Amino acid sequence: MNLTTFNVRTRALNNTLYWAAEIPGSFLMGFILDIPQFSRVVRARMGLVVIAAMTLGVWGGAYAWQKGYTREQVEAESFRLIDMTDSNYGGPAVILVCYGLLDSLLQSFILWYVPPPSRLS
Repeated sequence: MNLTTFNVRTRALNNTLYWAAEIPGSFLMGFILDIPQFSRVVRARMGLVVIAAMTLGVWGGAYAWQKGYTREQVEAESFRLIDMTDSNYGGPAVILVCYGLLDSLLQSFILWYVPPPSRLS
């Protein structure tokens, strides 16, 4: 998505936004999974609900945006790559930030859920 849709400077900005979104995503999932008032089972279910809702939202938004073009259009010589100053940049930028959030939410949840190696034996 990033390579085929955006020019070089916008791809650099997109990568920065993606990785910057990982930080609040990890904090959010860590906060959810460490609420002391709830049992471990309830916190796990809360984490799963957050991940499921975020996944449906992000992938639904990405599908809606990507329905607007085809591979043939992207490969055509007349195709113009999106720049960060273009009016149609906002939606894809939000989707890319949400990709970063979703990635960190999922990784944080998995690392919390899987027991450390010392407990496996």
